[in-house]
Amino acid sequence: MRVLVLPDKFKGSLTAAEVADAIGAGIRDAEPDARIRTIPIADGGDGTLDVLVVAGGVPHDVPTTGPLGDPITARWVELDDGTAVVELAATAGLQLVPTRTASTAWRASTAGTAAVIRDVLDHGLRRIVVAAGGVASTDAGAGLLIGLGATARDADGGVLAEVEELDRVDEIDLGSLDPRLRSARWIVATDVNAPLLGPMGAARLYASQKGADAATVEALEARGSRWVRALERASGRRLSALRRGGAAGGVPLALAAVVPVDLQGGLAWLAERLDLAGAIAHSDLVIAAEGRLDRQSLQGKAPVAIAELARAAGVPVIALVGALHLTPEEVAAAGFASAHDLVSMTGDVHEAMRRAAPLVRELAATVHTVIVEARTVLRRGASAGSVLG
Repeated sequence: MRVLVLPDKFKGSLTAAEVADAIGAGIRDAEPDARIRTIPIADGGDGTLDVLVVAGGVPHDVPTTGPLGDPITARWVELDDGTAVVELAATAGLQLVPTRTASTAWRASTAGTAAVIRDVLDHGLRRIVVAAGGVASTDAGAGLLIGLGATARDADGGVLAEVEELDRVDEIDLGSLDPRLRSARWIVATDVNAPLLGPMGAARLYASQKGADAATVEALEARGSRWVRALERASGRRLSALRRGGAAGGVPLALAAVVPVDLQGGLAWLAERLDLAGAIAHSDLVIAAEGRLDRQSLQGKAPVAIAELARAAGVPVIALVGALHLTPEEVAAAGFASAHDLVSMTGDVHEAMRRAAPLVRELAATVHTVIVEARTVLRRGASAGSVLG
């Protein structure tokens, strides 16, 4: 039986590659001669660069600043066809703000990404993919544009250099942007469909996860609205309702104001890049893995998207996750033959996170009993899904 393992990261515990190693080891514990292929994946957020390096991409390190202005070294990845992949989480990621408060949510900026993009352009690359997700900022891409040469001013003409000042922005001058930006082809890869503003927008939907209290959420909404109005006047483009514009705190909207941008699903872009459809088609069973499987996952997160690809190919898929928050009926409706989680093994989420690697290995070994049973059914010519369910 050909088993394909497609894991995303277990946030706070394991990278996608580490999950892949643990699942592969667990299956081999149960069956040393098992035929296993592992392909770590990501949905366009943090971890995307790690996945691409595993797949053969060349990393480049750049000195820059993090979301609160601290000096850091960030990375971008060059692919074999000359495409550069920039991960917003590398410079503005939630992991760079371990203690999140209303103050950090207000001050967090994407300014550090500008140095990374300039480095890409300095290397002569003109096909750029921006992996948008997992950021601590809700600055509507203001820090990025200012870092690339845009100038924001208040009503008195004073220059606003920091994102926390942009609740006073009145005018934006795009004339000093790095001219090389317009010579590049831009793709933004994200699985967030939200616009920047409104009840389903970046601030009101996600800012509380970044430390914002109720008052700061509304202040971020107002600041974003003011920034967008000024940006629309400067660019002559309608931006506020842009689908996916609110991903990564609004960076896709900012880019769309100054360059043509192809907005794509994060996993869809990576799936095409890694030919996941082809890998699934040549498998008898797929194992999808992520830290959490819940109702938010049903909006297109990596495991559910994998299940859709597998269902289209007629290949059964099992989910191995850190925590499971779906009913058996919801698991089946999402396309999974079955789903298994670490928290059910430990009874405690913190213990599951602390011992994630050995627990994933143990769970994979246990579930392999189901895989062997499915293989037996397949040899008899029946559907694996009839057993895995």
